[in-house]
Amino acid sequence: MSAEASPHVPPAGSSTPPAWLVEVRSGRRYPLTPVTTIGRRGEIACGDPYMSRRHAEIRGDARGYWLRDLESVNGSYHGANGGPQRPVLAPTRLRHGDLITLGTTALAFEAPGDADV
Repeated sequence: MSAEASPHVPPAGSSTPPAWLVEVRSGRRYPLTPVTTIGRRGEIACGDPYMSRRHAEIRGDARGYWLRDLESVNGSYHGANGGPQRPVLAPTRLRHGDLITLGTTALAFEAPGDADV
């Protein structure tokens, strides 16, 4: 099912609040757009050999940001604000401070303007 057809993934919109992914190891910050693809070849391109070319997608709108695995070989993992990492099996709402692991790359989700985003 496409993200547009899923009731759990909001459509991308222009009123997306500012947010970033921060690579934990390097501290590098990646600004998020309404639709951001992460992988070896994505808007956020990582050189991690355990990451698929198009590994995961983050969609945002005025209500928040959602992480979706793009059927990657090694899966996507999410830990809510320091909690245990769990596989992303369905679109997952992101909140400030959440940790995402794609391949061997750890990324922190930052949306400092609104703790509910």
